[in-house]
Amino acid sequence: EAQLTPRCAVQIVARCAQTLASVAATHPGPEPSDVLLDADGVVRLAGFVGVRARSPSFRDPADCDEHLSQVYRLGVLWIWLLTGVELAAGRDESGHRAAIRRSLERITLPMPDRYRDWISGCLAYDPGMRPPLSRLTTGLVDLGKTCAGPDLTEWARTHVPDVQRVSRERLRLEDSFTWSELSVAAPLTEEDVDDD
Repeated sequence: EAQLTPRCAVQIVARCAQTLASVAATHPGPEPSDVLLDADGVVRLAGFVGVRARSPSFRDPADCDEHLSQVYRLGVLWIWLLTGVELAAGRDESGHRAAIRRSLERITLPMPDRYRDWISGCLAYDPGMRPPLSRLTTGLVDLGKTCAGPDLTEWARTHVPDVQRVSRERLRLEDSFTWSELSVAAPLTEEDVDDD
């Protein structure tokens, strides 16, 4: 499994923010399963099914304005992209800050201090302290330029085909197992039906 670099992670979050800011439809997330990445590094967003996040860890503790809640959920996605672990937010503001600090400590890759500040800003307990969605669209693009390592396009060309190949092989194995184990049921007869 190839770990995303901080540069790739911020580029994914920036592209999700751009999509959310440019569409009129409501979106509850995005959660990791909503983010689709192809081998050319193109990010697409799925899951336009309402305003409430499906996973509890992606729910905004403030349950506020849709766009500020999306900023929060983008922060949770960002943490997940870097650590593979969902944010376990605290029930109050101090517990929430402690959860963010623990999540940031899990990130072992080098990144500018400004990077951690952006994540913390997106995850702020007080929605008024979060950057607006419109500011994320440009701010995160600029932030990505300050990070070392390959950009998302380079990373995807190297790693996504391998992931797709493994997924296709896994699906082929599951399909062959499923179909070979299925048996066709005989239709019911009157004797099979109990009239009681």
